[in-house]
Amino acid sequence: MSNINHNHMVVDDDDDEYEEIEYEVEYEEVEEEVEVEEIDGEEVEIVEEEIEVEEEVEEEVEEIEEIEEEEEDDEEEEEEEDIEFEQGGEIEPILNYSRLSIDSDSGVLTIKSILEKDAASCMAVHPKFLVLGTHWGLITVHDHLGNLIQKYEAHTATVTEIVVDITGDYIASCSEDGKVIIHPSFDAKSGDTLSFSYGRPITAIALDPEFSHKNSRQFVMGGKSGQLVLHSKGWLRSKETVIYQSEGPIYAVKWCGKFIAWANENGVKIYDCTTNTRIAHIPRKEGSPRGELYRCCLCWEKADTLIIGWAKSVDIVQIVDRIDGTTGGIAKMAQITNQFSTKYWISGIAPFGDDLVILGYNEGAVEGSTDAHSMAATPKMSGTTAGATGAAGGGASNGTGAAGARDATTGVWNQGRVEQAKPPSIYIVSRKTNTTITTDHLHVNGYQHYKATDYRLDYNTAESIFYVVCPKDVVAAKPSTLEDHLKWLMSRNRYEEAIDEVEKDQRTIKSLPPTRIREIGERYMETLIARGDIRKAAAMCPKICAREADLWERYIYKFFGLGGLQPLCPYVPIANPQLSQAIYEMFLNNFLQNDPEAFLRIVNEWPPTLYSIQTIITTVEDLLVTTKNDTIMIALAQLYTYDNQLEKTMDIYLKLKKGGCRPARQQVRDARIGMEFHELQVSLYAQYNPELLLPFLRNSIHYSLDKALQVCKEKQRYEEMVYILSRMGSAKDALNLILDKLKNIKEAIDFVEQQKDNDLWDYFIDKSINNPQYVSELLENIGSHVDPIKLIRLIPDGMEILNLRSRLVKILSDYNLQMSLREGCKEILKSDCVFLSETLLEALKSGHSLEEEAKCVTCSQSIITTKPDSSIVLYFCNHSYHSRCLKPSEQQPSVSSPISPQSKSMQLSSTIDLDFGFCKICQSNQSTKVSKGSRKIG
Repeated sequence: MSNINHNHMVVDDDDDEYEEIEYEVEYEEVEEEVEVEEIDGEEVEIVEEEIEVEEEVEEEVEEIEEIEEEEEDDEEEEEEEDIEFEQGGEIEPILNYSRLSIDSDSGVLTIKSILEKDAASCMAVHPKFLVLGTHWGLITVHDHLGNLIQKYEAHTATVTEIVVDITGDYIASCSEDGKVIIHPSFDAKSGDTLSFSYGRPITAIALDPEFSHKNSRQFVMGGKSGQLVLHSKGWLRSKETVIYQSEGPIYAVKWCGKFIAWANENGVKIYDCTTNTRIAHIPRKEGSPRGELYRCCLCWEKADTLIIGWAKSVDIVQIVDRIDGTTGGIAKMAQITNQFSTKYWISGIAPFGDDLVILGYNEGAVEGSTDAHSMAATPKMSGTTAGATGAAGGGASNGTGAAGARDATTGVWNQGRVEQAKPPSIYIVSRKTNTTITTDHLHVNGYQHYKATDYRLDYNTAESIFYVVCPKDVVAAKPSTLEDHLKWLMSRNRYEEAIDEVEKDQRTIKSLPPTRIREIGERYMETLIARGDIRKAAAMCPKICAREADLWERYIYKFFGLGGLQPLCPYVPIANPQLSQAIYEMFLNNFLQNDPEAFLRIVNEWPPTLYSIQTIITTVEDLLVTTKNDTIMIALAQLYTYDNQLEKTMDIYLKLKKGGCRPARQQVRDARIGMEFHELQVSLYAQYNPELLLPFLRNSIHYSLDKALQVCKEKQRYEEMVYILSRMGSAKDALNLILDKLKNIKEAIDFVEQQKDNDLWDYFIDKSINNPQYVSELLENIGSHVDPIKLIRLIPDGMEILNLRSRLVKILSDYNLQMSLREGCKEILKSDCVFLSETLLEALKSGHSLEEEAKCVTCSQSIITTKPDSSIVLYFCNHSYHSRCLKPSEQQPSVSSPISPQSKSMQLSSTIDLDFGFCKICQSNQSTKVSKGSRKIG
């Protein structure tokens, strides 16, 4: 399939509304003249008819003025929107187009070979195949590439509509010859061709969605007669039911589920097949052109959603339930959920996710000659003579038939041809905002001669593929894939975005091959290098080359040839992948000659295993013979270190009067060094750096506590003395220091708390009870450590305590909080105990399996007996006894009397008692506590 030429832009090509209506009136005037010529066979001047036409012109002009006033504001808004799109920059195409009407390399007939001698009039799309109808009445079946599968001559005039049932077993067609043909498809299992003849042209047909599964073989059709007829197969003969009539020709009909929608001159109607009633009528907009001038496009998106496109109006209709006011039952009704107008004539419409795809016909054509027999224009034909039947079959005779008379002189179909028409356009319109997202102009074959009714839009619901059909061309429009998106980005030199898209794909669905990022990256690198952007090209190398060593080396040599190793150096990999030794030596030699600072840096950063150290040392030594550079000498010293030539390293450092400190990882600290000096260190810290004394006392144990205490007394280091006294066990002395010297009641509370000594708390309270300040601090902070009642009772009468009230309130609130927490914990524990007890009780009450061959441990007889006075005692250790075999002291009183067995199957109704004795076998082994308790089964 070859790409079709299309322009992607947003434009406003609409002409004045007055010209649109005037164009239609002129067409009517010519139509009247041609009719007279055909009847009489000669030119006749009909004055009365021309007068009537002039009167119609005046009426139409009045309508034009009203329409212009109504649409003036809308046009201004749409023009503003178009300007915004144009200023927004390039818009990526949402659909990708390809032409089906091309030659096949395999020699198989294609759509092109059909259209060379005929012209397409309609098309039906099925997930399995495509069906094309022509003006000569031919029906052809093609695969989705356009290759011919089957063809047959169904009609003798233009095929006006084709439909395929859901299963693809039957193809129905109608024609201007007044016939309906239902033909089994090429893969149908059985069935003969059904043919029905009617007196007037048939313009619309629809099959029952269950046509192939029902014996009724129902279909609905309509045409110039103005009747919508439901045809069904009966027992002896066919039955025809007129659903609707008397409102002019039927222009379109679609059947989905239980609803039939059709269009006539007054609008669109919906029929419910289950109730045999019409449930909706959607009238046409006031001032709309005649229905035959522009095809009504009906499309069922879902079983309850109908999309209508007619002339310049779009309606989306939803079928909903309602309460019948008469019967009170559920009935159906239709409501319009969305409605908007377009600036172009609609030739086709289809759903596209949350948007709509509309095939639009732009005005601007110049009217040519017309033929009264057909409203459709057909482009120039070639290859056959007048009156000949086309090679494809099904041609019309001279002067009559599908497409009207064929001119033997000019070789054209004289059917209302137009000259210089604009190409059709595909509009993607948002349903939310009713605005155009993108517009694609399609330059199909012969578009200059086509009218709006020459175009059709069909679509494949399974794959969202749209088909634009015109007399001499068929174009497929597919949603752009990720590959299309990448090509579009690359065509605009947006390679970085393309690479990001590929990386995103590799992280998620992985629909692209892993080599795709390399292909895009190489093109991007070539583009960057070609325009001299070496730094950006170097920065892209890690993303493009990744772990491919050969690609890295190829680009490194290319950068070397361009003199661009310096910007590439920070990105060169030293592992995963590791490149060849020659690559790293090339970098070192290049920087040695051109950038000594960079040479020193990479010598320090790169592992010496990447290159030959001796080779680089020799190169550096040769350079230093003629060039003196301290930076290079330092790098040489580092190279000597790598090569374990430490004496030469020392010589260079001494010569330069520089030396490097060994890193900390090469230094080992011996904790025992200096232990004998720790006592001296205590004195030195106390005298010269007291801030370090307390941390040192806490970290070291290699000093005398007595001597350290003496030093701290001399230097009056009370905090250190408190620490030493606490280590010596003199907690009271330490507490006295805190209270008497430091006078820090909070620190005293923390100290006493750390000691975990209740006697020390009593001593603390006794020592502080006569000091109002201490008492106040204790009341503030002691509540979480000691019962505050104990402190309050010891306070002397008459003592004035600062903020006593707030202190007592805090104590009470803390106490209430503690009590609340205790009550909460108590309730939780109680709930857990009850739950666990109930769980245990249920476990004890549950049944316990007892094997039929089990034996009594005491008597070794079968544990199950038929004696009426026998009961069984089963311990949790799975040992079982006859109750008579247990000693009286081992038997526990039973709450309930045993129940005898009731059947030969020995199914026992049991009453279970808890026995808290031990199994006499397991009792000797005190570790087997699982035998505690028993069940007594009567």
